[in-house]
This record gives sequence, C-alpha cells and structure tokens, in this order.
Amino acid sequence: MNNKKVIFMMAIIVLLGVWGTRVFGAGPGKIKYQGRLRESGQPVSGSKNMQFRIYDDPNVGNLKYNSGSVSVTVSTGIFSYTMDLSAATSIDWENDELYLLVSVEGQDLLPREQLLSSPFSMYANDSDRLDGMNYNSFISTAGGFITGSLGIGVSSMDSSAVFQIDSTSLGFLMPRMTTAQRGAISSPAEGLMVYDTDDHKAYNYNGSDWVEVGGAVGPSGPAGPSGPSGPAGDTGLQGIPGPSGASGVSGATGSTGPSGPKGDTGDTGLQGIPGPSGASGPQGIPGASGPSGATGDTGPQGVPGPSGASGV
Repeated sequence: MNNKKVIFMMAIIVLLGVWGTRVFGAGPGKIKYQGRLRESGQPVSGSKNMQFRIYDDPNVGNLKYNSGSVSVTVSTGIFSYTMDLSAATSIDWENDELYLLVSVEGQDLLPREQLLSSPFSMYANDSDRLDGMNYNSFISTAGGFITGSLGIGVSSMDSSAVFQIDSTSLGFLMPRMTTAQRGAISSPAEGLMVYDTDDHKAYNYNGSDWVEVGGAVGPSGPAGPSGPSGPAGDTGLQGIPGPSGASGVSGATGSTGPSGPKGDTGDTGLQGIPGPSGASGPQGIPGASGPSGATGDTGPQGVPGPSGASGV
C-alpha cells in the first residue's frame, strides 16, 4: 500500500455469545467487527484485503486467532466482518488479556486494541483512537463527520482544542497540489490552507484571494479604467418637506439714501367738505360814544292814556 495514504479506521466490536464475570466468561463464539475506513481523507469503497488477528499481549505475545487474508467489501467507508472463534480453543476467555490487530492491504493498524466488553476503536500510526468510546458519539455515518474533539498521538487532550496532534518526531503534512489545482478549488472557505508544489509555499485563503502564509502582502495594482456611466435612473418621489428653520437675527438698519428730484405738481383736488363753525370769540371792549345826531322830526300824537282814579 502507498505509505503516503493515511488509513483511518474507527470501529466498534459486537460480541456475540455469553458474557462472563470478568470480560467474556465463556467464549463468545463470534465477534462482529464494524468500522469506517478512509484513505487520504476520503471514504473508501470497494473490496479490501484485510486480516484479523488476536494476541495475548499488546506488543508481541502468542497468536490466538488468525482470520487469514479475507476480502471485505467497503461501502462509502463502512464495512463489517464477523470473526468465527469457535476453533480458537487456546483462548482462555476467563483469564487471558486479549488484543486485536487489524491489517488492511498488509498495513497493520497500530496499536493493538484490548478486547473488552465495551465498544472501542483502532487507528493507524498517523491516525488516532477514540479511547474506548462508541464511535457513534464521534461519527455521523450519514455524512462522515467527526462531531467531537480529535487527538492524534495525544496523552492529554487540551480542553480548548477541537483537533490536536502531539509528536516529537513527525510533522503535520497539509494537502499538497499544483497552482492550477489550487485555483480550481470551488468556493474555498475562508481560512483554507494548502501547500503549492509549483512555488513551494503554503497558502491561506482570506475570503477573496490566496495569500502566502507568512509572506508580505504585495502592493495594490493600478486602478483599472472607469467603466461607462449607466443610464440615469427614474426620478424618485418628492420627499416630505422638512421643518422650517429658525429665523435668523435681524440685520442693522442701513443709512438713508439721498432724496430723489421733486416731482411735478399734481392736479387740484376736489373741494373738501366745510369744517364745523368755530366757537364765538370773547366780547370786545365797547367803543367810544359817537357825536349826537340831529333832532329828528316830531312824531304823531299818541293815544290818550286812561283817566286816573278820583281822590278821596
């Protein structure tokens, strides 16, 4: 198998038989192995040559069971295989500590995993296990996504990490591709990282362009010519009149201008209505007596008066 391919397998064990007081008690008869297989990050489909072996030691020990090379069908990464242990008479299910070693196309998936009465997982040298937890807690079989945290070579997972790799002898190898292949990635996510094998540089997608990791941002290119103006849009509706502004301060009175020339005399107006008589003035001082006039003619005889009364 190409050593550059990462084989990543998560599996659960289903024990078919009678449970004992320690782990299994009497032999389970059959063990059904179910798992998920990926190569180079992609789910595998097709037939794979696999081998299932059981030892009584995690590293060396005695071989207790060997399935031999068997062809196993894998569909979108999912496969299962039932190991018939009826002939494995050397296994002491009550006292032996048993470890399962699975090989895919001749590559051993290490380390060996102890057979216990609870589900567990297996991993290759550059993958990781699930520490005895049911893989359904981590894998959505419908979409093939890890829904929890994942550690590779980790003895203590950091609580703030969703993915952690610990190693003092190996490095992290990101996806490698040519410049053309990088440019052909459809709708790259912001933060996506790849290694360009043409210019031997790592790139990060910043949401609009591929930027060299750790490299300085180049100067902006010259602005292109302005495009032609588009047609004028329709006139919008008349907006609501705003409130009247405050009155300004009155300015100072200007100086009186020069008098204009005297105009022509107008026509005589109509006679006005006579005003009321004024009050009588005070009596003037009597004038001096004039000279006596001439004696006038004697007037006619007057009528005789009545007779007076007779004396006593």
